[in-house]
Amino acid sequence: MMKQTIDMMGRDPPQLVGRAEFTLDMIRNLLVVAEATAEGRPVMVEFRSFGVWALTPEGHRLFVGHVESTDPEDS
Repeated sequence: MMKQTIDMMGRDPPQLVGRAEFTLDMIRNLLVVAEATAEGRPVMVEFRSFGVWALTPEGHRLFVGHVESTDPEDS
């Protein structure tokens, strides 16, 4: 069960360093990668200037979807 974010951050929330928006197709792509890895193994997500990539525990990069570059200060 997920905890409320505010409960996890405490009184002094950490500084925002990035933000991501995922489309349903991107979430489906991540789910495919997660299901293809061994049960309980994590999938690393990389945010690059031209897109989002899933990095499997074996080191394979799989394209998740395109991103638009934005300034985190604008949010």
